[in-house]
Amino acid sequence: MANFIMPRTTCHEPDTLSSDELTNTPRKPFTGAIHLNTLWCLPCFRDAVREWMGDEDGPLQIDCYIMDAPSKACGPCKAFDQKCDLIPQGIRGHVFELMALITFVEKYWTDCSELWQGDDNPEAEWPGDFMKQLSAAVKCLCAAFDDLVETHRKAHLLIGNVSDEAKAGYSAWCNARERTICPNTHRSDKLHLQYAFRATEYLRLRRGEEGSVHWAMSI
Repeated sequence: MANFIMPRTTCHEPDTLSSDELTNTPRKPFTGAIHLNTLWCLPCFRDAVREWMGDEDGPLQIDCYIMDAPSKACGPCKAFDQKCDLIPQGIRGHVFELMALITFVEKYWTDCSELWQGDDNPEAEWPGDFMKQLSAAVKCLCAAFDDLVETHRKAHLLIGNVSDEAKAGYSAWCNARERTICPNTHRSDKLHLQYAFRATEYLRLRRGEEGSVHWAMSI
């Protein structure tokens, strides 16, 4: 019987490469921007709210993204050479609450825009000050969230040059609370409801804790 000789592999598909070849194969460079829809940083959030003109601008959009992976700062913070402060882990759930409400009212600028524009039909228009009042409500909500963040950071000594002791204490505080979180089994094809469900899967302040009452009243 003739000896069977395994032919050499000349194809260079990833599945046929040896481990050494895979190790030496250069990775493709990261291209494009990754928009951080819920992982936005505090400076980008504040800039978006400050520059937003409300009824004239359309829905509020927080333009936070990264261009390099991995990166310690988002694109805008890197461009302006400013500190890229993330929302503390202990109140990440409140980010999803905020985004659920912002996303819910987007329809008044997008899906329902023909109603408030009226198509030159006065009977089809929203009341004259409706969009201005809605914009003011969104700004007040964002201001309340900003206050919540600052109150929480001060309560846990996360302001300025944060000490290693404060970091360790806050990490332990978050880890202890994460054990009480359960996955949310609700599903929806509507984005604002998805955000609302996700809010329960992240850490939030408990009733009566620092800033929680003011935030609850704002919602």
